[in-house]
Amino acid sequence: MPRGYDKSDLNKGLLLSLPFDEGTGTVSVQDVAKPHHPVLMTHAPVWTQLSSGLWVLAFDGTNDYMSIAAASAPSLDWTTGSFSFAFWISPTRFGSFSTLYDRQTLTKGFRIRQDLGMWFEAEGGYFPPNNDVVGSTWQLYSFTRQGVKLAYYRNGGMCSTNDNCTLTMTSKAALDVYIGQSQAGTERYQGSMWGFRIWSRALSPAEHMEIFNRERDLFGV
Repeated sequence: MPRGYDKSDLNKGLLLSLPFDEGTGTVSVQDVAKPHHPVLMTHAPVWTQLSSGLWVLAFDGTNDYMSIAAASAPSLDWTTGSFSFAFWISPTRFGSFSTLYDRQTLTKGFRIRQDLGMWFEAEGGYFPPNNDVVGSTWQLYSFTRQGVKLAYYRNGGMCSTNDNCTLTMTSKAALDVYIGQSQAGTERYQGSMWGFRIWSRALSPAEHMEIFNRERDLFGV
């Protein structure tokens, strides 16, 4: 982790953070958050540098994805605790699902999928999308779960919330974590991605907006 990275209030509770600082390589990317999960790349997502100088990864929707072995991911096994996700994407596939995050079977865990909207799915049901995903355009998506409440944000603003979320989450410790594909090896994400992050706490609405305002210039948004 870069010196002082965990001193920022916004970064407190970070469990996974993928800034793609490498700009090169086909084997792994660095998780700069504690506990430094080993994140493997499969096939060859393409390194692309934006005009801002930021490196992002482009996924082909056919062979590219990232993964964390189950044995290395006990900190990402939730049942009742609070957590938050945030990631920037510029997707190029619509009309069928692309998986952003998956640690789920039919009876365990949860996943995040993108189509015309962003879906949060768990064994008890799903959080319905707003059909607000824009193709080939950088946008920040984030979720926070706290107690029975699940909130969904786009570009820092809350889009919708379920104040009586009944999505059941059973331990999925035996499952690998996939970013960019489903557990079945299907629904591979097509488009670019940056800054995939997970927190072990509930981000406030102000923090979701702070992330967007801090980073939007990197994407010309």
